[in-house]
Amino acid sequence: MKTLVTRSDLLLVLAVVGTLLASCKVEQKAPPAPASSLAAAGGTPSAHGKPAPASLLRQRPGRARLAGRVLEHIDAAGYTYLKLQTAWGATWAAVRKTKVNKGDSVRVVHGTVMPNFKSKTLERTFPLIVFGRLAKPGEKPARRVNLASAHTAVKQAKAKLAKPLAPATAANARTVGQIYAQRQTLANKTISVRGKVTKVNRGILGRNWLHLQDGTSEKGAFDLTVTTQGIAKLGDVVVAEGTLRLNKGFGAGYSYVVLLENAKVTRD
Repeated sequence: MKTLVTRSDLLLVLAVVGTLLASCKVEQKAPPAPASSLAAAGGTPSAHGKPAPASLLRQRPGRARLAGRVLEHIDAAGYTYLKLQTAWGATWAAVRKTKVNKGDSVRVVHGTVMPNFKSKTLERTFPLIVFGRLAKPGEKPARRVNLASAHTAVKQAKAKLAKPLAPATAANARTVGQIYAQRQTLANKTISVRGKVTKVNRGILGRNWLHLQDGTSEKGAFDLTVTTQGIAKLGDVVVAEGTLRLNKGFGAGYSYVVLLENAKVTRD
């Protein structure tokens, strides 16, 4: 039996197809929601657009935890990015480069939640990502510590230098002691400093943290904290050039009278 398609039937089909195509175009062109609207809607979305639980968003830097099964993993710039299937939905985490397999169950601890994090290396923006480290099998939750006290202890440990290091050669170069002494006039300016790396913390708040000393001081201040996307090893002598910030606070005990921010670091 032959089926006859009338002109009216054909027009109806074309109209439906046209409507579907138009709706697809609208969805593709729709701009991402601004941060203010995300907050009003109840939080920052996960990888699948679901709002993150308030308990995760309220976690202080260095204390967020995430557990789930690995759906996807990407190695880039010294990190392994993990898309995890968690109890509340899929979301991303980033840890120091490590070997994982799809389907592995992992826990990310000592994490920091970063909404709307833009990765220059991957050329993409993550609505929400947790930077931390992978927990070891059987590892128990760490005890709460006073981060401010721990930071003070770091500052009190002087590097073993036979003599003060020579300052960097750039016109904007200062010693650590000069930076502290002249900090009011140097605030928000680009400064260069040469120093020995006495402590390294990687992947906190989306950046690496270095402590530099050069054997100089000002009223007992001899340790300079530097944030950078670069990498340096403990004991390296480096030249760091960045923007000097005063009284910079990040919460959870992370507060700095002087901070060299977003520095370019080169090994000397």
